[in-house]
Amino acid sequence: MSSLPDSWIFTAHCPSRLGTVDVVTRFMAESKNYIDEIHSFDDRVSERFFIRIEFQPQGEDFTPSHFDECFAPRAAEFDMEWSLTAPGHRERVAILVSKFDHCLNDLLFRHRTGQLDIEIPVIISNHPDLRSLAEWHGIPYYHLPITPETKPKQEAQILDLLDQYDIDLVVLYDPDALLLPEDQEPRKRLPRLVQAVARTLQEMTAEGYVFRVDLRLRPDPGATPVVIS
Repeated sequence: MSSLPDSWIFTAHCPSRLGTVDVVTRFMAESKNYIDEIHSFDDRVSERFFIRIEFQPQGEDFTPSHFDECFAPRAAEFDMEWSLTAPGHRERVAILVSKFDHCLNDLLFRHRTGQLDIEIPVIISNHPDLRSLAEWHGIPYYHLPITPETKPKQEAQILDLLDQYDIDLVVLYDPDALLLPEDQEPRKRLPRLVQAVARTLQEMTAEGYVFRVDLRLRPDPGATPVVIS
């Protein structure tokens, strides 16, 4: 089950309490937003409520900023955080590479020909070797050298770029660390893997959907699950 092409997606979460579904659905009706699908669940471990709605605006004056402005007072009563995803949204993917070009070349080719339904707004590398390839595809390329002494600074620069380009997913390729069966070639396997992950982030299936991905590294993995679905 995939999203309708002209549907907006509303996702929200807040502490578990009575009235959470009502405050969202009532607002949708009053603001003339027709609900195509609605899914919600309550996580008893974290004591948080989650909801996802696909809707089609019926009012001619609908804008995301106006939606946020009007919904904010109601959300505040429930300490609710929410986000809107526009129709046709594509995941924004950053590629981190070294100086090996075969997988990057394949990913960029598939992206340019429409086989990868994602956006690639930035490429980051600790080597300058692949700058010309990125520039040929019109993608900004950042060369951030790294040494044991500069590693913390380089990692901070990478995080700043991921924030600057509003990245949803990071793809890294390290041929020395990659473990694949002998009969699988990286340049064939990895693009399919990237495509599958990007599709998983966007699609609703019979098994559910990805509600939120937490990309932060935490010293205690038990603090929150990495993926809430």
